[in-house]
Amino acid sequence: MPDRQSARDRMLASATAVLAESGPSGVTIDRVLSDSGAPRGSVYHHFPGGRTEIITRAGHSAAEKAIGRYRELAADNDTAGLVDALVDRWKRNLIDHDFRRGCPILALAVDDLSAVPELDGDIADTFVTWRTIAARVLERDGVPAPRSERLATLIVTAVEGAVAMCRSTRSIVPLDDVAAELRALVETALHRPD
Repeated sequence: MPDRQSARDRMLASATAVLAESGPSGVTIDRVLSDSGAPRGSVYHHFPGGRTEIITRAGHSAAEKAIGRYRELAADNDTAGLVDALVDRWKRNLIDHDFRRGCPILALAVDDLSAVPELDGDIADTFVTWRTIAARVLERDGVPAPRSERLATLIVTAVEGAVAMCRSTRSIVPLDDVAAELRALVETALHRPD
């Protein structure tokens, strides 16, 4: 049983990595098997729905993990610390993977998910949850709603957009720029909360 679980976990990790690199269109059974080293027979044993099920489960897993990381970072930081932690995490990820891997959630959001409609709700919920988490941190720091909600939207979209730009330019400068501007906006919001 541990070997089967291990093959399943390896395939999910591989599919999530491929989502982050190439989006859902890049997730093929052959690529997942090649990257994970799992035997071909394990695909339909663990994922009877084939490629669609692999993408769906990888998307669910990526969404759960991403929300969990946001919650952890929010619990330990004020808003400026949350921005810095998000930016630092993405910089490490981009550098460690030679700018090939971005955010699997963003990759799913910008792709046509008509083949995997089960993920539409997960992806939307992930972005909304990230925004809600960031807004609660802003409110904890003294920024009232609705400004905290608007700034939270800006934090999520700016960091996600900067990650995409970093990948295309093969540079972490966009993340550094976004972090500096977000810190300035947060500082202003703390002193002028309306």
